[in-house]
Amino acid sequence: MSDGLTVDGLVSYYGDFQALHGISLRLEPGQVFARIGANGAGKSTLLKSICGLVTAHSGSVTWRGKTMTGLPASATVAQGIALVPEGRRLFKFLSVEENLILGGQVNRPGPWSLRTLYDLFPILHEKRHQPATSLSGRQQQMVAIGRALMSNPDLILLDELSLALPRSSSRTSMPNRPASLARGRAPSSSNKTSPAPSPPPSNSCALSKAAYRCPASPQITAATPFPPHISEPEWTS
Repeated sequence: MSDGLTVDGLVSYYGDFQALHGISLRLEPGQVFARIGANGAGKSTLLKSICGLVTAHSGSVTWRGKTMTGLPASATVAQGIALVPEGRRLFKFLSVEENLILGGQVNRPGPWSLRTLYDLFPILHEKRHQPATSLSGRQQQMVAIGRALMSNPDLILLDELSLALPRSSSRTSMPNRPASLARGRAPSSSNKTSPAPSPPPSNSCALSKAAYRCPASPQITAATPFPPHISEPEWTS
């Protein structure tokens, strides 16, 4: 029995339109996986189907040996899967802090709380009483990531993670962010210089509208650990 995520032959539709054509992949604990593809290839649909926001027509999603196919999104969050959706989907009539608190309603134990999130994103503490959608696009992305982390997930799915982030920030800090999220703390380094090059996601695949099985499936090689000498940049506003 796998301790991670297994997607087998997933097919999903929007009405009569088929968005996923038999997607299969396997992800083990500690791995970082990236999927790329053109607009309309099914990237967001894959994540929504895993999370229960889109009902799969056929195929299966298994998480830690439990079948998740057909379960509502609330059940997948309770099982430790969180999604940062494309477009952020913040509640515009709620403050930054209220949006974050909503993410913790499942009451899963773990390292993430308002305190640790504000350590990670200090600008959100400063703006915690402001309407979430009044923030800049970059800051709204921080809120969306923070809301997902508040559920203390074991698996976090990020759709368009670098959306609204400056290109320079994405290039220098994005490879290090999974390490920070996994440790449940803010980056400790105050070094303003660019960090040393870090490893890419341990596996990746491209999606097209044809049936696709990720090249390393069903057994994906273990993720390369982040070298201890890499200093992670601060996540500022």
